[in-house]
Amino acid sequence: MLCLSGNVESLLKLTPWNWKHLDTSVKVDTPVSVDISLLSHYRLTGKHFNKYQKLEKQRDCASILKFIPNTKGKDGVYTIYPDMKTKKLVYCDTTTEGGGWTVINKRMDGSVDFYRSWDSYKEGFGNVEGEYWLGNEAIHVLTKRRQYELRVDLQKFSGKKAFAKYSKFSVGSESQKFKLTATGKSGWWYGACDQSDLNGQYHKSAVKTDRSYIYALSFLIVHVHAGIEENMVLIKNNFVVLCFFLHFTTTCCITPHSHLQGNVESLLRLTPWNWKHLNTSVKVDIPVSVDISLLSHYRLTGKHFNKYQKLQKQRDCASILKFIPNSKGKDGVYSIYPDMKTKKLVYCDMTTEGGGWTVINKRMDGSVDFYRSWDSYKEGFGNVEGEYWLGNEAIHLLTKGKEHELRVDLQKFTGEKAFAKYSKFSVGSESQKFKLTATGYSGTAGDSLAWHSGRPFSTKDADNDSSKKIACAVLGKAGWWFNSCDHSNLNGPHHKSAVKSDVSINWDHFGKGFSLKTAKMMMRPVK
Repeated sequence: MLCLSGNVESLLKLTPWNWKHLDTSVKVDTPVSVDISLLSHYRLTGKHFNKYQKLEKQRDCASILKFIPNTKGKDGVYTIYPDMKTKKLVYCDTTTEGGGWTVINKRMDGSVDFYRSWDSYKEGFGNVEGEYWLGNEAIHVLTKRRQYELRVDLQKFSGKKAFAKYSKFSVGSESQKFKLTATGKSGWWYGACDQSDLNGQYHKSAVKTDRSYIYALSFLIVHVHAGIEENMVLIKNNFVVLCFFLHFTTTCCITPHSHLQGNVESLLRLTPWNWKHLNTSVKVDIPVSVDISLLSHYRLTGKHFNKYQKLQKQRDCASILKFIPNSKGKDGVYSIYPDMKTKKLVYCDMTTEGGGWTVINKRMDGSVDFYRSWDSYKEGFGNVEGEYWLGNEAIHLLTKGKEHELRVDLQKFTGEKAFAKYSKFSVGSESQKFKLTATGYSGTAGDSLAWHSGRPFSTKDADNDSSKKIACAVLGKAGWWFNSCDHSNLNGPHHKSAVKSDVSINWDHFGKGFSLKTAKMMMRPVK
């Protein structure tokens, strides 16, 4: 494969010139990126200063409330360390029944999908500022050593609220399959199957279904199947308070979303201590990132050197072949500039009939979906090394100022090949709905494009065909110059074998109603 995007020497090898590398210099570009650390010192005085270290790592929300009393009544996002090693963001309820609840489950709006895998529930998921599940492993670590209580808060779409509390709550290890222990009825650790499921599908209104997220413990049996609008599940260590908005004996710590988050001083304001800022120093971290430019000089000699600039921007594959003769016979991906401004990658056929063909459509294996929108066909899509559509706008720009010819290469699943050539080919502007002109047929495939000549382009969201009953682009699952509907459609779905279907890559005169294996459309200026 040949590309012009490689280094200078790979480009020079395509020219007929003699060349010699003279020298290379390095230039440092600005700006230079430097990572810095800001280090501040504070003097702290006050009661209970020996508890300072406990601010750094707290096990749960109860500990945070205990060691940072000013957090009381300030619900929000905090950081806890269930195993005193691994950081975990959590929502703390510091208001309900005295606060200190660690929230392990929060549902409110259906923004998070709770239909997850074992590993996902083990590690936790969601957004602690919205809907989330803390994680079975974290809940187990928190509840394995101390007795905890659980509180479940619920609300119907009618606005009616209720809660359930369990004086004893724990979750076993993974080897125990995270077995639930909760005094009284329990939910979403399924029996056969559930009387409660707070991790079920969220509904936007009260829906009678076992698949919604419901709470159907004994005191709410009358409300079984009623969709719940909002709930929080919390646990709290007996040492602090009874309830379970995750409220264990030790507490999470650190950044309550809008309160503790921020600079050091915002944290210190939550403590009972007196403090004073002493000084701040800046440290430059390594490595330092530097952008550099590599500048090389070459001496070139040879014929047609005045054409050097033309190597930089070529309009199409024919121009590349003309100004880089060594590209002949080297099919591959090149860069062209249809408007001499915008770069476009394209596949060039440098072999067939002398080469210089710009490939605008290539089908081979069904790896690219061609059932696309108007804008997608306008801009182009796919992989130029595989299946792709160059883009209606680019095809228009290439054909509007110079007469072009079109060649269509086709192959059946039997291996039989054929081609069709049109001596006059062009595509109109977008205001003309990319109207097709294709006349002057010759070849072996039969003329299955003449019926489409003069027709505007149609896509699934732009019906420009002549049929009054159906949208041919929707029927054919493709964008094409549909008439009513088609005698050819090279953008239809690719099949893995010959299938008798109009919803396929088809060319009636050659395929006789059966899908084709490969198709390629390519154009070049008429000499």
